[in-house]
Amino acid sequence: MDISTPLNPSNLFSANGPMVSSSSLLAAAAALAMQLPPRLSRPVHPASTSLAGVSLPRRRCQQPQRLQGWEATFAVNSSAVLYVSAAFLKLLDAGNRRRGWEGGKLPADRARRREKGNLAKILIEPDDERTSQIITVGSISGLNRFITAGLAYSCSKAAAIHLCKMLAYLLAPWGIRSNVINPGVYPSVMTTGSKDSYNYKEVPAGRKGSFQDIAGVVLYLVGKGGAYVNGSMENTDGGMLSVMPATY
Repeated sequence: MDISTPLNPSNLFSANGPMVSSSSLLAAAAALAMQLPPRLSRPVHPASTSLAGVSLPRRRCQQPQRLQGWEATFAVNSSAVLYVSAAFLKLLDAGNRRRGWEGGKLPADRARRREKGNLAKILIEPDDERTSQIITVGSISGLNRFITAGLAYSCSKAAAIHLCKMLAYLLAPWGIRSNVINPGVYPSVMTTGSKDSYNYKEVPAGRKGSFQDIAGVVLYLVGKGGAYVNGSMENTDGGMLSVMPATY
């Protein structure tokens, strides 16, 4: 399925399977990295006053195929977050209603009401205050200033991170939350061939992230302990951002 264009919600589910009537969670995780020449992809920026030193990266960045790569990267890493979120909004609203919350857009002059009488029937505890949420998987590449996975990838992830924050504001009247997880170096197709151990100037934790590391962050956000979290970034990078130029 092409997630880089607006989606029809009915196309998200198998015609032969059971209809999904509600959802309390949408996890938006997709990534596309445009390959750049090694000189541009390394986090090394030597100063140069020669015309050749400036014209070389300029020519490489202006190649037509690189401009097309930017469009494709943003379509998957940024635009798709918006399109998929929009496609799931009715299900997320239904997820709130299922948990006893008043559905739809809330008036600005009062809190959202909740009916708790039927919660026991669906095994939801009375003190469970969770509402539906969207969790976007960003990247610390959208926060650091090194060119680690290419200019387009880093910029597209920065856009996805900011979009997540904007969705938290946009969807507040509907009681739908939006949070983002920014992984650092984890085992993946993108990090294939990278080393497994690091010095403290690279990754203070000294290693790549593990399944337990990312699972712990997700379980926190989707669990009762994360019910009060909205519009937040959770960086899980072993401290990598703390030892490089970054804004977060």
